[in-house]
Amino acid sequence: MPFDLEKYIPYILSIFMFFIGMLVENYRIKNNKIREKAKELNEGIMYSLKSCAKKTKLQIDEMQYISVGKIGLKLDNCDYVRILDSSDIFNVKDGKISLIYRNDSVLRKHAKVIIQNLENFNSELLYLKNMIENFSESNIPHNFEEDLRDLLKNEFGKDCLETKRLNEFLFTAYMLSITGSKNSYKSGRTWLVKIIQNRYDDLQNIARNNSESNENFVVIQNRLTNIISCLNNLINEIEELHEEWLNKHII
Repeated sequence: MPFDLEKYIPYILSIFMFFIGMLVENYRIKNNKIREKAKELNEGIMYSLKSCAKKTKLQIDEMQYISVGKIGLKLDNCDYVRILDSSDIFNVKDGKISLIYRNDSVLRKHAKVIIQNLENFNSELLYLKNMIENFSESNIPHNFEEDLRDLLKNEFGKDCLETKRLNEFLFTAYMLSITGSKNSYKSGRTWLVKIIQNRYDDLQNIARNNSESNENFVVIQNRLTNIISCLNNLINEIEELHEEWLNKHII
């Protein structure tokens, strides 16, 4: 008895349409999940990374990036590490960042640049942090004290340097000069606050009037420039990710 294919065509079509419907529904569900995740990331981790980058840039722009007392670098990558560690899309291990959420092709493309700039930022920051924290009173040029006394006499008509805690204030004045972080000292010894406000260029010149000190100054400024570049690239990439998500109706 011949097989009557025509009889079974409606059943075959219904099964076919059932599977097509399942594929379409799965595709819709997957896209909705990607869309929801993208909105969450856009308003969460990407917003936080961008805000932190702007905050760090502002510290550098406003010349407030070192701490005094115990001289150190105020800039820190702990916010970035905390943000990445608390997310479920990035993993941080041994200073290396990896993307673990890979369902969103738009995110995958931009994440490469975001990760590269975060790692570059971390590398530059670590170098600068170690450099500044390894400075000591032995780095002060031998003529810095004498030149500072002359500057103070010229500005105030008298020598304001105190014998008590002399080395501490010499080192603070030197580090404020050699790092370029002039606004990190806004309260404390009046003579130091005023000499920074009124004669910072002159104070910086006497600190740099030494080949080694001048070389250190140049290195610090170059590292700060590199950090700014990393942060600008990071911000731009996050903004491009946001725009592509918008244009592709993902968010």
